[in-house]
Amino acid sequence: MDDELSTYVPPELYMTAAPSAVGTYGGQGDYAELMELMERAERGVQDMRETGCQFARNRQAYEIAKARRTLEEYMKGTRVTVIPSLVQGYDDVNEARMLKDSAEALYAAAKEAVNVAKLKARIVEAQINREWYQQPQL
Repeated sequence: MDDELSTYVPPELYMTAAPSAVGTYGGQGDYAELMELMERAERGVQDMRETGCQFARNRQAYEIAKARRTLEEYMKGTRVTVIPSLVQGYDDVNEARMLKDSAEALYAAAKEAVNVAKLKARIVEAQINREWYQQPQL
């Protein structure tokens, strides 16, 4: 029992230990996180490419549907000033516009995901640099 008491260290003494200058894993955890963020950014660029192409195809389909309906209304003799409003009411034009807008939103979300990953990577890189330059000189 006396041996246990002699080796007892109160929590307040070991809980206030000085932090390591390099970090828990010597910076390895930060480096792994940086690499994961860079991979996430690369995947985001791939997503941007795919969603951007889909957005372009959907926009083209929307413009074609709108032009067709505009021409039909013009050939019927509808007043030119009301044609744009009438054209938006057709189901095919409305559906094409919805697909275009959805693809645009997906593209914007993919773009923002890349920007977030880049920002996080810059933060982690700055942390790595701080830890690197705070290492004690031997």
